[in-house]
Amino acid sequence: MTAPSRRQRRFAWAAVLVSAAVLVSILLSYPREVSDPVLGAEWKCGQTAFSTSCTHIVPAPERESLRDSSLPSRRL
Repeated sequence: MTAPSRRQRRFAWAAVLVSAAVLVSILLSYPREVSDPVLGAEWKCGQTAFSTSCTHIVPAPERESLRDSSLPSRRL
């Protein structure tokens, strides 16, 4: 069996470096939840490598059922 050529070794090293760069960029850009006691429970914060963003969570108002008995019934 012959040894790999110089070109094949360079290609293999380039593939390793590109794969490592992709892995690092994915790990840095993956958002992580962050709890901030100063803001309180109404805020949900996420952090990536270079930025932190927070969203104010407002509970949805309760809705009445569509099948409310006060609505007139329609018979076909």
